[in-house]
Amino acid sequence: MRGGKRASAEHHLQAAFDSGKADLHAEDMEQIATIAAGIQGKIQSLSLTGHTDSQRLSAHAKTLFTDNQGLSQARARSVLNALLAELTAQGKTVPGDRSVSGFGPDRPVASNANPRAWP
Repeated sequence: MRGGKRASAEHHLQAAFDSGKADLHAEDMEQIATIAAGIQGKIQSLSLTGHTDSQRLSAHAKTLFTDNQGLSQARARSVLNALLAELTAQGKTVPGDRSVSGFGPDRPVASNANPRAWP
């Protein structure tokens, strides 16, 4: 913090989650490693948001996430956990202040026409 101002940076990850799932793919992990490598200095906090597509959840996905809101939060949590692991592996400070949120049905990123959701 300099002059009373907090430095911040925003990074966008275009994770290719399968519809109704919160599991990261290998290419997503590569993006996360690149983002972590670009983070310099001490991180005060991390805030991640997740999205879903506009498809209704399958019966199985509903048992895991209840609704698209829960799925979007689970996606954000998956990215957060992967980012924290990568920061640790790179020997960087892991912030204690962390938050995740999901936009679920309020701000879907992909339509039903897209077989893969983009958070």
